[in-house]
Amino acid sequence: MATFLDTLLAKLETDGLGTQGVDLFINNIPARVEEATALMSDLMPIDPELPNYRKGRFQVVVRSRTHAAGYGRAQSVTAALTMENRALTGYKINYSRPQHEPFDFPRSEGNGLEFSVNFDVNYVITG
Repeated sequence: MATFLDTLLAKLETDGLGTQGVDLFINNIPARVEEATALMSDLMPIDPELPNYRKGRFQVVVRSRTHAAGYGRAQSVTAALTMENRALTGYKINYSRPQHEPFDFPRSEGNGLEFSVNFDVNYVITG
């Protein structure tokens, strides 16, 4: 079964927001890639009373050469990952919500920018 982040990455690809391994990644964007999105894992606690239930968070990081392009891509990815009561392969997403607007910070290599959005998520493993 695909991980939760794998499933979200597949959704982004289906939505036309990139191609896995080219400009969509999990936990790392290769240094050579100038325009890309990565989904970053975070703590996802397990309740022993509800073993398939998860409530936690994840982070979206968007890399871009320009502020306008990076902010626009971060907004598009945020819109695609904002969901309620949605079934994706292997998961029932109760909610996936951004905590804030995209914010940028400089990247030391190549004077690019990276934008970040943190998400709260609640889902049930169904597969």
